Amino acid sequence: LFMHPPANKATPESPSAFKFYYMNSKDVKLQPIIRKYWSGPFEEVDPVGPSPAIMTKAMLEKITPAWWDFSLRMKRDDPDANRDFGWVLEMWGYTL
Repeated sequence: LFMHPPANKATPESPSAFKFYYMNSKDVKLQPIIRKYWSGPFEEVDPVGPSPAIMTKAMLEKITPAWWDFSLRMKRDDPDANRDFGWVLEMWGYTL
């Protein structure tokens, strides 16, 4: 329930998304899994998911196939990611 509309910081070139406290790339339990898919500093992993996210329809159409495939691949082929990312696996698929 939103009491006020979220600030729309998105532009036609750059999406905007809500930051979730539980999307914590600094969690030492999650870092080995994140490292499999992210080579940069853990601090640079955005703590966001696909909802709520504000972007153009064209942006969403562009990222959806890769996001879908990556999330399914982690779910199917990476038991550690499936277990430890749990119910937010698709959010990690979006952000990684």
